Amino acid sequence: MLQAGDLAPAFRVQPVFGLPVQTSGRPLVVLFLRSLSGGLARAAVAQAQRALPTLDAAGVGMVAFTRCDLTMARDYVPREHVLFPIVVEPDGARFEAWGVGRDKGFVRSLTGLRPATVRTAFASLGLARARPEGGVDQLPAEFLVGADGHLRYAHYGRTIFDLPDVEALCAALP
Repeated sequence: MLQAGDLAPAFRVQPVFGLPVQTSGRPLVVLFLRSLSGGLARAAVAQAQRALPTLDAAGVGMVAFTRCDLTMARDYVPREHVLFPIVVEPDGARFEAWGVGRDKGFVRSLTGLRPATVRTAFASLGLARARPEGGVDQLPAEFLVGADGHLRYAHYGRTIFDLPDVEALCAALP
């Protein structure tokens, strides 16, 4: 697992829409999401979008990786007015390179839910499609990569129900 101070794995990727994105040049928030067809990933995207004004004011970009189907992502991005690049990666190579795993204790995650998490999970059901794609056990994660390529912030989701901690991410801004 990567942690603050580590050198981030470099990449240059082509998002679903827009110009290529890379880790060098300027600070960048890197999100790893579950399939966009699932309600929890959609809630995470909505939360990330709320951080965009703060990130933009600080000169920080954002990119998200997901394991969903390309067709689904091409439908989702314009329909939901996503304002940051989303990269589809069904094989999960970057998930592995960044140490973002899958929930091996899926049942334990379900039994250890807190009331606030249950509310988030049920609220996100209204955003979901009938059958999530890309693995329901994909853990989320978020990172802040500095302009020098080193991580300023790293957070790995402990359960599939974790959402990006926007306050902690913004607190780590340069």
